[in-house]
Amino acid sequence: MAAMVGGRAGAGLSLVSQCPLLAGGTALGAVKVYSRQADAFSDASVRLMELFAAQAAIFISNAQARESAQQLSGTLREALSNREVIAAGRGVLMERHGIDEETAMQQLMTESRRARKPLREVSAAIVDSALRTGG
Repeated sequence: MAAMVGGRAGAGLSLVSQCPLLAGGTALGAVKVYSRQADAFSDASVRLMELFAAQAAIFISNAQARESAQQLSGTLREALSNREVIAAGRGVLMERHGIDEETAMQQLMTESRRARKPLREVSAAIVDSALRTGG
């Protein structure tokens, strides 16, 4: 990772040092340090900035990976919950009407489309109805 040092005219700054934040070939951003002094950045300070940028890129990449994993986990939990409710609704229809699993699922999907409601919502209403009426 190479730092770039150059001027920035018109901003009252004579020098800027910048380092890319790279993780696995992906650019995540950049660290920029500005100065009004022409000789503000020694080779050692530029190297220190490069080391900081490398660590910052690792931190950002790990934070993004953790956030993605949490979102996926939430999505999977929701999908499993939906699946259980739909299976219960299907079971109620099978019991009430003496139909097979496939037919019960078709009825749920048909009602979902007709009512313009999600399959989970239609299934939950059927389960609630069965709980209220005892069957």
